[in-house]
Amino acid sequence: MVNFPEVVVRGGQLRFAPKTPFSPAVAAGLLPERDRILAVAGQPVRTIREVVEAEAQVRDFRPVPVEVERDDGRRLTLEILPVLPLARPDWAFALLFCAALGFMCFYLILRLPEDPASNLIALAALFYLVFTAVKPFYYESLASNLLVHLGKLTSWFMVFFALYFPQALGSRLMRRTLISAVLLVCAGFIAVRLLYFWRWQQGLGDLWYLRYRELGRWQNAADGAAFLAYAGLLAASYLRSPRPEERRRIEWILAGFLIGVPPYFFLDQLPLILGEPPGLRISLGGFANFFLAFVPLLFLVGLLRHRMFNLRFFLLRYLLYFLLVLLIFAFFLLLYVPVEGFFRRAYGLPPRLSGFLVTALLFLVLLPLRSLLCTVLEKLFFPGHYAGGARYSATLETRNRELRLLLDELNRRQRRSFQMDKLAEMRQLLEGIAARIGGPVESAAAELPGNPRARSGLLELRDFARKLTSLAGRSRSGVQRVSVEALCRAAGAELCRRFPGAEVRLEGGAAEGVRCHPEELAQVLRCLLDNAAEAGAGRPILLRLQQDGGQVSVCVEDEGPGFPAGWRPFRPFRSTKPGHDGLGLYFCKTLVERNGGSIRILPPLDCGARVQVTLRE
Repeated sequence: MVNFPEVVVRGGQLRFAPKTPFSPAVAAGLLPERDRILAVAGQPVRTIREVVEAEAQVRDFRPVPVEVERDDGRRLTLEILPVLPLARPDWAFALLFCAALGFMCFYLILRLPEDPASNLIALAALFYLVFTAVKPFYYESLASNLLVHLGKLTSWFMVFFALYFPQALGSRLMRRTLISAVLLVCAGFIAVRLLYFWRWQQGLGDLWYLRYRELGRWQNAADGAAFLAYAGLLAASYLRSPRPEERRRIEWILAGFLIGVPPYFFLDQLPLILGEPPGLRISLGGFANFFLAFVPLLFLVGLLRHRMFNLRFFLLRYLLYFLLVLLIFAFFLLLYVPVEGFFRRAYGLPPRLSGFLVTALLFLVLLPLRSLLCTVLEKLFFPGHYAGGARYSATLETRNRELRLLLDELNRRQRRSFQMDKLAEMRQLLEGIAARIGGPVESAAAELPGNPRARSGLLELRDFARKLTSLAGRSRSGVQRVSVEALCRAAGAELCRRFPGAEVRLEGGAAEGVRCHPEELAQVLRCLLDNAAEAGAGRPILLRLQQDGGQVSVCVEDEGPGFPAGWRPFRPFRSTKPGHDGLGLYFCKTLVERNGGSIRILPPLDCGARVQVTLRE
């Protein structure tokens, strides 16, 4: 399973020769270079190809018997227990790494389809995803072998990416020539290697397999050269670029490799560092897939032009936390043996139980200590960074608050725009209704000069239709500066003509005019005076004018019964007088607010009603 097959032919004998010490075969007791393979799963084997064919017949994870002959002449049958990947926790990290590669690939293709650099690195991620998924089936077929070779093009596509990132290097002809030449050489190399593999697969001898392996060593050297070229091109772009944002993007990419690559090699070689514990069947490098998942994700951050990064701060912090982890680990090793011995002596616990309790206890003690040390080190070594972080958080909170206010204002304007559209539709509808009613009403009123009651009813119908049109919001006159006092005198004179017994008194004055629609303000005064005349039953009506602080107010006072307690006067179709439509005050409120003013009911002085209209100068 690991770097399969693990045999070589030397002196006509099939010898066990694993590439790494982490192997199910090594864990089963096979000795490298000392054991001659005689049979696998009951099938005699003499060549490497026969070993592959015998292994291909194994369809489950039960122990596989392998017959060997030691160099001292002894014949043994050893049982190799295959590794079930799903039985190991690190398979989830491998799945996470594959998901990160796939997300990076398709997100870049969808987000930056016109960017050559992004497309090239997306292809590199796709190739490496295929390589990671198909590698366990390396020798199964010609198709799987071809896919693995395509996956090994990842390093060269990273070189092509560096030719375009962050800015294109050289001329277009040079880049295209270089990319075409490399791809042609790679295609020829893959074709030759696949030819060797196919001849070996057809049983034409292990010589073709040896040639295939020899070309594989050249391929590994070429991959190393490609990664060096990639690093050199990125370093040159970093040093040459005068723009800080481009250097930040390269730093994000570098950070991904610093997070992912060192833990991989450390975990992969950890069993060798600890002295190859017996029975280890596979390396611990699979756990590093968790760290490798940061490589494509930070690639994405760099490609999407994120600016918040500081390479020096990152490296210092990386080194500081690494030293802190080593320190905590040293404390753990220093305290474990005496504390574990104390638990066994004091409580008589068996070794496994005491070891578990001591490990849990030390974690509970050392983890808070680690957090405390982290806080102290951050304040000692990075005070400026966290002061800047606090300022950034405060600025971000302020901007979020401003953004919420802007969104609220935008929603209000959107609702107002929607209401204005609906109002325009209503205005057109009401104007059509008024036009359809007005013509026939005028004609009928002209035909009834001898019937004042019928004529009055028709004229009320006409006025009601005009009132609805005014409420819809279209004024025949534009905004003008007019004298409120003149409008009040004209409204009072008109009322006296329509109500011969009415008396209107004007108190106060307003020297400055106001900007409004004169016709609409006249309609408001006419409506308020009509209400006062009807409620006062011939008693005097007072128009009180007042100018104060850039505002002009008009108060209409009558001596009628006033408004009932708890009555809401500005709601439509509600009236204190029978036979009325109940739109008067609602009509006034709509027109006043449309002209930038306000209207309110004042408490009566003795009796009657007081309605005040306030307008800006």
